[in-house]
Amino acid sequence: MPPDGMCYLSQRKAIVQSTRTSSKKEIYYRLPLKLQVYLAIMNQDHTQNSSITHYTPSPQMADKLTANRQGHLTPTQRAPIIIAAIVTGVGLIGFTLFGMVALWGFVQTLQYSGFFGLGLICLTGGSLSFLVIVFWVNANMFVPESFSQNPVKWERGRLKIKMASRERPEMPFSYIVGDYSFAPFVAPYEVPLEKGREYIVYYTARSRLLMSMAPVDQPESQEWLPH
Repeated sequence: MPPDGMCYLSQRKAIVQSTRTSSKKEIYYRLPLKLQVYLAIMNQDHTQNSSITHYTPSPQMADKLTANRQGHLTPTQRAPIIIAAIVTGVGLIGFTLFGMVALWGFVQTLQYSGFFGLGLICLTGGSLSFLVIVFWVNANMFVPESFSQNPVKWERGRLKIKMASRERPEMPFSYIVGDYSFAPFVAPYEVPLEKGREYIVYYTARSRLLMSMAPVDQPESQEWLPH
């Protein structure tokens, strides 16, 4: 290739790399200042860092870890799941019965309402079907969990950070431990989250709600690991 061609390719590669870097910097500096500082701290890899933050769980977190490592939920963890099960279960039954009665009534008057009644049946049936499906999906998660004796699963692995594929101010990144991912706003505030550090995470099997987590690189971490 002629020298001019080599120079052109080198310049083009430099321009592309500069453009990508500038684009990332532009997105980064659009974020709130607190989030910029937080990301700067989180981007430090703690895999080879010996000065990791020691974690001592609060009494509330210690109770959660003790129950979750056995596959159980604490009373405070089970309460919102039971409430969600009641709401979704009642909603499912209520909208199903209401939909059946409403559609039956529309069918009975179809001979008088004609095409208008037919359109009303389709509209009402579609809307109620959507609501029933939503309640069914949620009830299928929360109702079995409210009755299960061991609804908790766990994942263990090094903490990773996955940036959003597109600009999302409400959730610019998510945490990943093993095969489990969770949003930053559901992470326990008291647990020091350090990229590259190994953690144990407990979550509900069906609804995949984060219950508790802790680092596993401390001498007392054996008390937090699953049986």
